[in-house]
Amino acid sequence: MSPEIQSVPIICSDPWYSSLEFDPMHASERIIGYGTSQLSKKRRSPKRYSTESVIVLPNCSCIRDLPEPEQKRHDSIAEEEMPDDPLIELLEKFSGKEGVADITKATWYAIAVCEASNSACALAASSAGHEVVRLYRFATIGLPLETQKVIQRRIKEAIVKTTMLYGGPKALQALFPLFKDLKEEEIDHYGPRWDSIKDDFDGALLRPKARQRAGADFFGTLWGPDAARQNLEFNFNYCPDLYVQNIITLEWFISDDGIFRPHETCMCTAAAIICSNSPLQAMWHTRGIVRQGGTLYQAKFAQQLALGIAALYDARTGKIVPVEEIDFDDESSHA
Repeated sequence: MSPEIQSVPIICSDPWYSSLEFDPMHASERIIGYGTSQLSKKRRSPKRYSTESVIVLPNCSCIRDLPEPEQKRHDSIAEEEMPDDPLIELLEKFSGKEGVADITKATWYAIAVCEASNSACALAASSAGHEVVRLYRFATIGLPLETQKVIQRRIKEAIVKTTMLYGGPKALQALFPLFKDLKEEEIDHYGPRWDSIKDDFDGALLRPKARQRAGADFFGTLWGPDAARQNLEFNFNYCPDLYVQNIITLEWFISDDGIFRPHETCMCTAAAIICSNSPLQAMWHTRGIVRQGGTLYQAKFAQQLALGIAALYDARTGKIVPVEEIDFDDESSHA
């Protein structure tokens, strides 16, 4: 995580600290959970990553097939209600380009929500959060209610997971319009974090062991073991509360795989950061798509969609490093 990301400080109940009299001179001995103890040190190259996570079909569209009469009616309604709409045109283009046949496993609508609206990942980061409602309705046209709820769940997860990258106000500007647009029976009430602690909410520890391991694995894979440790030591040295924020964010939000797989999470975080005018950090997370098990195609897809939405809403991105120019074997830290 970048040292530029800020959040509300949280008291750390970290096993790395044996007492309040923490000795900074021995930080490297304590801050080990996110470094060398988690992963073997092996270089990561795109060719070593699995491509089984997505099914790429040459003429695939994420918009599900409808019976011919219903499809014609659906097409006519779409044409009547959404004429010359640049957002819908962009979504139509990328919804068929991802190559994932199952709409409930696609990421195009989750990435888009992170780029164009005040806080829905791309929409959110681009200060266009009010467009999340249209994104959601477009993605769920003609779908059964339960399928709509799965897509809604993934859109909300994309916003919740990337909020710390562009700020809470943008997230609320994306979420509240969606909440108010939903009928009671349309609401999906599932939350993986709440679900994991609801039976013992008052007694739940701030950092369960399983979440510590998940956060350590995610961060170690994102950076490499040595760089992960160095980054955390750097953050602690300059701002201990930043270190705490990063740990809590990693363990409770970024590394949670209840909805998104690790590479899907990086697709969302990369898109959000691209639209937040932070090109260096955007490169880290775009690289992370591949390091977390995604493909080069998915990295390019997320980057191009993010840039498309940023251009549509005049969001500044800075000089983004194209996927083709990213060094996937670079394991240097940001320290």
